[in-house]
This record gives sequence, C-alpha cells and structure tokens, in this order.
Amino acid sequence: MSIRLRLTLLCTAILAMMLIAFSIASYTTVARDGFKRLVDTLESKAERIVTDPQFRLNDIEALAHQFAGPEIYVQVRNASGTIIDRTPNLGINALPVNVSTAPSSDSGSAWVDIVFMNDERRLVYNQPIANQEGDYALLQISNSLTDRDRSLSNLARVLVVGNLLTILAAFGAGWWLAGVGLRPIFRLAQAMLTIGHTRDFAQRINYTGADDEIGQLAATFDQMLAELEDVHRQTEETLQTQRRFVADASHELRTPLTTVRGNLDLLRREPPISDPDRMAVLADLVDESDRLIRMVNHLLVLARADVQPPEWQEPVSLKSVFDHVQRQVKQLAPNRTICFEPVVPESVVVRGNEDALKQVLLILLDNAVKHTPYPTQISVDSVIVDAKVQICVRDAGPGIPAEELPKIFDRFYVVDTARTQNSTGLGLAIAKTLVESQKGSLLVSSSADRGTTFKVKLSCQN
Repeated sequence: MSIRLRLTLLCTAILAMMLIAFSIASYTTVARDGFKRLVDTLESKAERIVTDPQFRLNDIEALAHQFAGPEIYVQVRNASGTIIDRTPNLGINALPVNVSTAPSSDSGSAWVDIVFMNDERRLVYNQPIANQEGDYALLQISNSLTDRDRSLSNLARVLVVGNLLTILAAFGAGWWLAGVGLRPIFRLAQAMLTIGHTRDFAQRINYTGADDEIGQLAATFDQMLAELEDVHRQTEETLQTQRRFVADASHELRTPLTTVRGNLDLLRREPPISDPDRMAVLADLVDESDRLIRMVNHLLVLARADVQPPEWQEPVSLKSVFDHVQRQVKQLAPNRTICFEPVVPESVVVRGNEDALKQVLLILLDNAVKHTPYPTQISVDSVIVDAKVQICVRDAGPGIPAEELPKIFDRFYVVDTARTQNSTGLGLAIAKTLVESQKGSLLVSSSADRGTTFKVKLSCQN
C-alpha cells in the first residue's frame, strides 16, 4: 500500500469517526429534545385540565373541544382503574396503563408511557388527581409519536447519506492533496532511481516549493548528491591514478628486467664472451639489480603511505640529522662538493621523525647530484620563518622548465630521461609523502640555467 493511499485512508477514517460521533450526538439530542417537548406539552395540558374550574371527574366533554384533537386523546380512570370518562375521538379504544412503570399510589407523581395503538406509537402522560370530595382518579393524555418518529427517520437518512457523500468527497480531496503534497517526494524517488541507473551524480532535485520539511529534505538530498559527486570524482581520480601507477610501474620494472635478461643471454652464449666483456656484463647486472631493489623499496614505501599515512610528531634534533646526512653524503658522492650552512641554532628541535627527515634530505641531495654536472656546488641551509624551520637544498644546475614543475612530485615522472638513466622517478614522490607525514610541506622553485631549490618546512618544537 502506497504512502499516498495510507495517508488518504487515515485522514478519511478520522473524518468518518468524527462525522459518526457528531451524527450520533445530533440524532440523540434532537430525539431527546423532541420527546421532552411532547412531554412538556402533555404536562401543560394536564395541568390546565386539572386547574380548570369546569373540570369534573365524570364529565370532561366540556373540555374536550379545548384540549382534545385528532392526535390528542384524554381519558379518566377511577381509583379501581375503570374508565369513567374519555374524549369522543377515542371511540371504542382505551388508553392502557402500564402498571410496571407507574410509581407508588401514595406518591401522587405523574409518569409517561409509550404504547402501541392502531399500529402507531403514542406517548401517554398519566397524572393522578383528586376532587374536593377526596375521590382519586387518573387523568391520561396521549399524543401520537408518528410525526416525531417520521422526522427522526428523515434526519437519520439525511445524516447517513450526507456522511457517506462527505466521506467520499473527503477521500477524493485527500487523495488529491496527498498527491500534491507527496509530489516532491515522488520526484526524489524518481531522481534516486535515475541516478542509481545512470550513475550521474551531477543531477539535482532543484526544489522550488516552500521551505518546509519537504523542501529541507530536497535540499538535504541535493547536498548529499553534491558530496557524492565529489566522492565519486575523487574515487575516479584515485582509480585513474592507480591504473596509471600500475602501468608506469610495469613499464619501469620491464626496462631493468629486460636488461638483466639480455645480459644473462650474453653470459650463456657459446662460445663464451671475453673476460672483460663478462665483467662488464656482471657490473651491469649488479647495477640493474640495485636499481630494481631501490624501485621495489620505493614502491613499498609509497604503498604503505597510501594504505595508512603515518603521522610523526616526535622531537627531532636538526644538528643530529645534519651530521648524519653529511657523513652519509660523503660516502655516496665523495667527488662532489656539498656545503652545509645551517643558520638555526644547534639546539633547535622540530616535530617529525628523525629517520624520515634523514631520508628526505638524502633523496633531495641524491636528486641534486644526479641532475647537476660536476663540479657544480650543492648547498644545504636552514632558517626559522614564522615558527617553522625551513631547510633548503640548492643546486646551480640547468634548472627545471616551468611547465615541468607541477609534475615534479608525480610518481615515475622524470624530467630528462637522457641524463637520469638510473632514476626510478619515485624519489621526489617519496620525499613529499614523508614530509607531509610530518605535517610539513615540500616546495620547489627553479629557473633555467640558474639552478633549483627544494624547501622543506617543519614546525618547531614548543
């Protein structure tokens, strides 16, 4: 059963119960008031008869023309119940006495009965009376209930027919109003179905009605669609990045593997190659193996960061980091001049991770060594700016073209493949990930023929 039908039936049922209650109350009130008026009329006539000076127990014909009529009968019984007089319009009929409803004879109270005479209901008013001689009698005045019963029957028919017509009209009006009120909800449901089939999260309800509960529901749904659109777009971008990452990783891994396979084929050749050639092939195998190891390690670092990015906020001594990096660089690039020029005090402590910061600086220095010709100088300095330590790695190499700068931190991106044969294209991506894991930032600036500067910004320890 639809909401529209349920709402219509509920409202119609409530209205029907109210109409039935009103009709019962109206019918009961009209019936009670009409009965009371008849009783009051008969009581008034009885009082007038009893108090009339012409009234005699054995002769009421003198009053018959005043009180009797086609519908009103007057009758008198003596103490023994014998009819001693009655109006001529009674004919041979007699008004009965219902002993079971009569009060005790000593009370002298009047009472009423409803009797059947000549196939009609009649109201009988019974009034005990006494004359001056002390004789007791019972004065009975009766009036027909036919007109009253007919009026009540007509009223009942009017109420039943009127209620039925009102209920039918209310059902139709309720059905129409429920349709108008639920129309925005139907649009919401239709939009949901359409979006579910088409996956088009750019659609909107664009409700133009009043700012009521339905309007708020439509606005909330539009807001949810906007958020879903953003999430869907981000998901698509993430999936596209993952596909590109897998394709790039496959391509990058294929090159060293192809080289290894080719060199192994050379070693298996018959007749065997010369010793100098064999040593060169083995050196190539070692280089390519090292490159594969570096690439796999880099991929593992990035994969772990993608799954659950770490958040490092440990106290790190810059002096300890610089001393370690300076010693390690001398071993990795003994022929290059790398000048460390820290400006910050040796006691400065930043928030982050010592090993991660060392790896970042080694990646940036290794990148500078690979991309700057010998004997170009490379420098490392640090300053404090706005409660942040800024570590700069500078080189005086050929620089990076401006159009390449936005892509410099992309995975597997290499600016000049001719000069970076041993580069995996993952170092700068790893460096940026590690810096951001320490709630810092990694920026780059470069000018053609004037060199490149990488800036690492980390918060100082309070």
